[in-house]
Amino acid sequence: MAKASTRDAELTDAAYWDRYWDGVKLPKEHRRTPRAYYLNAILDVFDRFLPRDASLSAAEVGGAPGQYLAYIHRSLGYRVTCIDYSANGCRKTIENFRLLGIPGEVIHADLMAERTDLPTFDVVYSLGLIEHFVDRVSVVEKHARLVRPGGLMILGVPNFRGLTGWFLRTLAPSVYATHVIQAMDLDGWSEFEEASGLQPIYKDYIGGFEPSVFVRREEERLGTLLPYLVARTLQRCLSRRLGFLRRLNGPRLSGYAMAVYRIPTKAASPGRATRG
Repeated sequence: MAKASTRDAELTDAAYWDRYWDGVKLPKEHRRTPRAYYLNAILDVFDRFLPRDASLSAAEVGGAPGQYLAYIHRSLGYRVTCIDYSANGCRKTIENFRLLGIPGEVIHADLMAERTDLPTFDVVYSLGLIEHFVDRVSVVEKHARLVRPGGLMILGVPNFRGLTGWFLRTLAPSVYATHVIQAMDLDGWSEFEEASGLQPIYKDYIGGFEPSVFVRREEERLGTLLPYLVARTLQRCLSRRLGFLRRLNGPRLSGYAMAVYRIPTKAASPGRATRG
């Protein structure tokens, strides 16, 4: 039996994302917002590890519609590029950049294709991409090829383990099914770190417990009513009275996980990442 390709092992496809981006309203731009602990935690990683330098370039893989790129351009001054294999996602990103007045570039390309003629960048990142693939070693290696020697690569994934995973599996099983849950275990990332010779700088769970991730109800059946009401209650309580709990982090609690890597200028053995 022939071995499945990386693309065959993906849990979503271009048609899935085309449908998804059809429903997105523009413009979209991420900014720091009070009590938005989940989003602010992601932006904190950018601010902590990316230097402010208008001579640098950054590319987001699977970056439609460019809301994080907008933040990086405005806050850090980078030249920004979105790489996405959804035609609708690329069109949305072009329009979003136009509405925001950002001179960003958009490349419609399949990163997993056997041959790609893509430029390299000082920073390459993806947020919520590698967990859609069974073979993450190949996917991360494709990311690393886009980074100039000595540059940085950032990977982020939602964390659907623990309590968040239980709610999402119960309330939105179709969304849960498009993710490889093992990809959210940071201890397992050593496999692709070693394969690509990555030098870890930072790796941790962030964002705290974030009920907005799972406050949805795909099926209007009795068995989902109570979990949905509990989810809504958690969202209200953690937004108003118990917001401090959203700052607590851990493998079974946090809503997100991120890592920052240095791409070596020459062959080097992987180092160890700091937590926190």
